Amino acid sequence: MHKVSDGMLNCFQVIKLYERCVIACASYSEFWIRYVQCMEDKGSLDLANNALARATHVFVKKQPEIHLFSARFKELNGDISGARAEYQHLYSDLCPGFLEAIVKHSNMEHRLFMKRPSLLRRERNRASSCRRCLFSTPVSYFWPSEIWRRQEKY
Repeated sequence: MHKVSDGMLNCFQVIKLYERCVIACASYSEFWIRYVQCMEDKGSLDLANNALARATHVFVKKQPEIHLFSARFKELNGDISGARAEYQHLYSDLCPGFLEAIVKHSNMEHRLFMKRPSLLRRERNRASSCRRCLFSTPVSYFWPSEIWRRQEKY
């Protein structure tokens, strides 16, 4: 396969090259990840989303790596509801209880939560007024580092 990261190929040549490889490499999630990243680097976000949709819905729909990549890609491109749907599908339907997906979803929610300071203040006030705040706050606000720190004490 040609080295596409050199910048020597234009977008049409990259599409042509990858579409030829679909026949032989369609069942490898690494192939699709490289294709999406290349399309994004070339500035073709629509083509990247199209390739990602084909990968997650048709070719490698049962491989968790592509869904983790898809969720992170959607988050970075501003599609928060799409990223949430990917994580939800991953740890509830595809791989029930998949810890990596649960932790990454929790981290995404934490990043989004920290971007909104007014929501953070409101949540802190609510948590301080509640005695059993550990059980009343949603799972998405538990940070894995807090859980791990508590486990190390025991």
